[in-house]
Amino acid sequence: MRKTSSTNFKNERALDESCPLAYAIRLIGHRWKPHILWDLFSGPKRFSEMKARTEGISERMLASQLKQLEADGLIEKLPISPGARVAKYRISQEGQQLQPLLLELARWGQKHRATQQDSVRRQREPARN
Repeated sequence: MRKTSSTNFKNERALDESCPLAYAIRLIGHRWKPHILWDLFSGPKRFSEMKARTEGISERMLASQLKQLEADGLIEKLPISPGARVAKYRISQEGQQLQPLLLELARWGQKHRATQQDSVRRQREPARN
């Protein structure tokens, strides 16, 4: 965790306050957050289900990202039964508003990646005369 007195922290907060886009991207902009949100759009999941469906993420990182998403109001943690340690996570109403935005961003990413791959492929091909 960064010190709240650091210049980096202060700059991030100032940018969040002055630029709504920077604020929104900070909320969802970590490597794993978009994937976690996308997974939860299909319905509530237990921690173990999400861990199994998110290749490459450690339990510690998943727990950290879930806590941040919950603190930011994008997901909700629901106990399965009173007093139980096991819970499910689901998208909050606020988080649900991200679904069309993330879908459009995914479409753009797919198209852009294909364009970039084509460009790299063309650069590697020998010139034809």
